[in-house]
Amino acid sequence: MPRPALTEDDVRQKVAAYCARYRVEAPSATGMPPFPAGKRETKQHREWVVLYKAVQRVRKREAAGGLPVRAAALKTQRGRCPVCAEPAEAETAVLLDRSPAPSLALHAGCRDLLRLVDRLGPAVLDRLRALVTRD
Repeated sequence: MPRPALTEDDVRQKVAAYCARYRVEAPSATGMPPFPAGKRETKQHREWVVLYKAVQRVRKREAAGGLPVRAAALKTQRGRCPVCAEPAEAETAVLLDRSPAPSLALHAGCRDLLRLVDRLGPAVLDRLRALVTRD
């Protein structure tokens, strides 16, 4: 099961909690507290690495299509994921570039499913249908 997508607010709260717990200065413009120099392989260092990875994931997601881009895509999709037809939120949706067609905003799991079908070919859908419709 994939990890739920963190929002920018979630990451800010985690950084603030880290800063309070370890009594370190507020995060810099990068959104990260200072590296715990001289404290490698400690609990503080491991927590800093977890924060760093979370900040990087949020940045990567924003660079790949920020909230306004995802919201615009969802608006054209009537607020629903085109794969599962369930409602989707711009904050947690991911973009899938289907150039030259417009990008799609969908759930992370649905994006993974599309990538799998792209890799295995459309015949996999017939095989799946046969497995699902067995009595």
